[in-house]
Amino acid sequence: MLNIVNLTQHKSTTDQNVTDLEGIEREFLVKALTFDELPSQQAIKNRAAVIASLAAKYDAAMIGGAPWLMAPLEEELNKLGVTPYYAFSIRVSE
Repeated sequence: MLNIVNLTQHKSTTDQNVTDLEGIEREFLVKALTFDELPSQQAIKNRAAVIASLAAKYDAAMIGGAPWLMAPLEEELNKLGVTPYYAFSIRVSE
C-alpha cells in the first residue's frame, strides 16, 4: 500500500486514505499554497519545490489547487520520486 501525503489546503476525508500533515508542517504547507498576488514564474517554481519537499519521505502526494501551480508541483514531486495524484471529493452543498 502506498504511503500518500495530502498536499492540499483541505483536510482529507477518510475515503481518501491519505496522511494529513500536522503542526508546523501543516502551517508551512498552507502558507506555501497561499498566494496574495499573482506570482512570477520563478516564484511558482520556488513554491512548488518547497511544497514538494514536504512529501520527500512519502511514496505519493495528493495535490490540488491553483491550476498554474500543479504542473510545476508535479515536476518537483517527480524529481523526488514521489508520485502525484489529484485530489477528488464529491462536492455537497446544503
